[in-house]
Amino acid sequence: MTDERLPPADLDAERALLGACMHGQRALDTAVEILDPRDFYRPAHAELFAAMVAMRDTGREVDPVTLAAHLGDRLAKLGGHPHLIDLYGAPPTAANTAHYAEIISDAAVRRRLLEAGQRAIQLAHTASDDPAENVERARAALDDVAAQARGEAQAVEIDDLAGRALLRYQNPAPRGVSTGWPDMDEILSGGYRPGHLTVVGARPAVGKSLVACCTAAAVALDGHGVLVVSLEMTEAELTDRILANLASVDLGRLTRHELTERDWQAVEHAADRLRGLPLAVVDHPHLGLTGIRSLARDRARSPRGLSLLVVDYLGLVRPADPRLPRQEQVAGISRGLKLLAKELEVHVLALHQLNRQSEMRANRRPVLADLRESGAIEADADAVWLLHRDDADETSRYELEVLVAKNRHGRTGNVGLAWNPQYARAGSLARLEAV
Repeated sequence: MTDERLPPADLDAERALLGACMHGQRALDTAVEILDPRDFYRPAHAELFAAMVAMRDTGREVDPVTLAAHLGDRLAKLGGHPHLIDLYGAPPTAANTAHYAEIISDAAVRRRLLEAGQRAIQLAHTASDDPAENVERARAALDDVAAQARGEAQAVEIDDLAGRALLRYQNPAPRGVSTGWPDMDEILSGGYRPGHLTVVGARPAVGKSLVACCTAAAVALDGHGVLVVSLEMTEAELTDRILANLASVDLGRLTRHELTERDWQAVEHAADRLRGLPLAVVDHPHLGLTGIRSLARDRARSPRGLSLLVVDYLGLVRPADPRLPRQEQVAGISRGLKLLAKELEVHVLALHQLNRQSEMRANRRPVLADLRESGAIEADADAVWLLHRDDADETSRYELEVLVAKNRHGRTGNVGLAWNPQYARAGSLARLEAV
């Protein structure tokens, strides 16, 4: 059965507000703080309000005469002079302007909600190779409505900001979530901070995924929610590495099912430690940014919450538009992860492959320029870690060097981790050296 009801609107409120705006600057100033021309249901009212705002922004007074002159030939299709006089003729008080504006804004939000619902119905009738993508598009439409309902960004006076800063200094909150490595926490001024993006770059087989597993387990063991999105390794492979690390059991024996009785006891004890931890793993080789966003939002809203989102790895995230040049695809993914970190107030740890340039240099230590496919990654990241191992040097063969090449909120430096692939472990060397 077709719903023949008209879309939500209050034309009386629209007319009353427009009339008030022609009677004084204060009413128009109030309306502009609440409304956008797109909030009006009747197109003619939207165009009249837009004209008033344009006149206000250039310092001109708004009344029927000046507004008619500003509109010129457009006035005829908006009802002509008689319509302006009618609006002006029964002026409400300026004190009621905010109330009228709220009525108009509320109706506009409900219309957008209706449009989002119709969009969801349309998507439900659309065949797709990835139904989850359609679900996320429907959710994104609703999220846009929610953002509009919350209102536009507001400027905050510096004296208010200074007052808030003093309160923060007097009652300091924890600076961040520990990475699991004290040396790294120190150089990051407290660990993982909410709303930040860290990119971990390395050549293949250097240890990106192992580092991610170690820090994810450490954060979860500390009681903070973690979601690992793996586009490369399977859930089983990730679990093997976490268990081998916690149990101090040879990863090779674990994956070959050649455990001794002592190994079994250690693994069972490690599994007990993992029970109830706020750590979840998703392995899906074809996830795009919308899918990752959906998973992260659901996790953040769950009772276990979300403090750390790990993406392994950035270059495998499916682009929104495969037709774009690869550099633009990666830039969009990088920017999307940064925005997701800010939206959910979580820390995003995104792994990324470095290009081959570092392998062609005499000094193979990576540099920021080795970030593959897009300079936007460096720009979006709050911190960049570059992993380096020198297998040719026997003295440093069991050391993983983490070069903190960028740190927007602190200093850069090198952190040494004890590298033990046998137990899938990267542990603290309790050593920190500055650059």
